Amino acid sequence: NRHGHIEILISAYRETGNAKYIERVDSDIREWVIVNPYGWEQTRDPRWRGLETMSRINVWSNLFYGLIDDPKLQDGTRILLLSSIPEHAHYTQHFHNNTGNWLAMQMRSLSLSGLAFPEFRDQEAWIAYSYHALLPQIERQVYPDGAQKELASHYHGSTLMAFQSFTDLYEQAGEQLPQAWYDGLEGMWNYWAYSLRPDGHGVLNNDSNLDYNRPKLFRMHTRFSRPDWAYIASNGNMGERPESLPSQMFPWAGQLISRSGWDADAHWSVFDVGPWGIGHQHQDKLHLSVSTYGQDFLVDAGRLYYKKDAWRDWIQGTRAHNTLIIDDCEQKPDVKEVDEPLEEGSYTVQEQFDFARSAFTAGYEGLEGNAVHNRSVMYMRGIGWIVIDRVTSDADREIEALWHFHPDVEVVLEDMVSVAEHPSGSVSLYPIGGWNGTAKTIRGQEPPYIQGWYSREYNHKAPATCVSYTGKRSG
Repeated sequence: NRHGHIEILISAYRETGNAKYIERVDSDIREWVIVNPYGWEQTRDPRWRGLETMSRINVWSNLFYGLIDDPKLQDGTRILLLSSIPEHAHYTQHFHNNTGNWLAMQMRSLSLSGLAFPEFRDQEAWIAYSYHALLPQIERQVYPDGAQKELASHYHGSTLMAFQSFTDLYEQAGEQLPQAWYDGLEGMWNYWAYSLRPDGHGVLNNDSNLDYNRPKLFRMHTRFSRPDWAYIASNGNMGERPESLPSQMFPWAGQLISRSGWDADAHWSVFDVGPWGIGHQHQDKLHLSVSTYGQDFLVDAGRLYYKKDAWRDWIQGTRAHNTLIIDDCEQKPDVKEVDEPLEEGSYTVQEQFDFARSAFTAGYEGLEGNAVHNRSVMYMRGIGWIVIDRVTSDADREIEALWHFHPDVEVVLEDMVSVAEHPSGSVSLYPIGGWNGTAKTIRGQEPPYIQGWYSREYNHKAPATCVSYTGKRSG
């Protein structure tokens, strides 16, 4: 129903000239419009749901103009397509989401309906509505440090692409948007640049894929006159070296990005001390991911999919992240959004080290009594990470510290020390401070409970080693 397959068919036709690809496009468009009449009401039916309707506007516009002189697309099919565009625009205008990445994408598509098809009676109304609905969103949906408030890097990207495409549409139509819009757009690209891993991928957090953002930054650095973005994306082979230290704290998103430098083998980490996010959240406060030598070592487990089942419960839960489980209980939902940045005294970025600290205070599902997890992370630049966990509680507790490793690293546990080996290098994890509990590795487990998996992208999962350190504590 999103018709992404039509773009693949058109691409194949352009590469090969094989008319069968367009015959299939013609047949699919004709059938869809005839079989799926518009009901003039809001629905969750995927044929006319918001994302599907928005997506078809984009695909059909490209199809119509991309093949406007090609006789292989029948005139009757063009008429059916055009007759359905106003219905798509009506649904998008009257039954859209009111916030988040959906609203951004839907209003961009509504603008496209009007700008691409000026012959329609309501095209000016579509453009005006989408303009006034979307323009305030760059302030409402984006923190002052540039992070989209869902705090999922993948959906930051979806929203950013919608905002950028909206900008492109207006500029192609000879219009300029307010300067505040461009400032917000630059802030979103800047977040992507300064959170970029040395291998060119973005942050894997909440409902995200491991997205490859490097090419997008290359395309945009000249447009915003930001040679520092080119330097970051190229590992120092292009552009100009940033004036700041390699590490960056995003105080509204609550994300400390630590680096040893800008080179391809640099240390990189993200420490999450921020709010829960306004959508696509995971129960992962105080999670830490670590990459080095161009390889991920400590990882977030990813998003897997959105089907409601035990796998989805696990991937969203605390057990899929590098933080603590207390008395076998996972974190409760936290504050979705904040109206002020982190206190300056809770973090610092210095020449030789970075530091951040926070606490999870929302409580744990099913826990009797109260317990608060406090975590401090100090990154010693070029050396390693020191993680200090402290639980304050009204009772004795069993504490489980989880560390999830990437599927491509081999983990050996000996004398409580976890050594993760990869051809590019190794990372060792040492418990200190008189730890006297137990430790075990879990990989690709389903019964008695799901543990030891990794999802780099939607609908993908692979066995990955999780090291579990468990011990009873009092006081």
